[in-house]
Amino acid sequence: MSNHVHVVLYENLEKAQGWSDKQESALWHTSIQQRINTATHTTT
Repeated sequence: MSNHVHVVLYENLEKAQGWSDKQESALWHTSIQQRINTATHTTT
């Protein structure tokens, strides 16, 4: 099952309410890319 990831989110509404849609999207993509890179570069 190396073709998927699980994401656990925590909502910090106070912090997120100040973000624009563009900022939120950029943070999401950065976060997901880091998780994908970590998942694909692990050794067993």
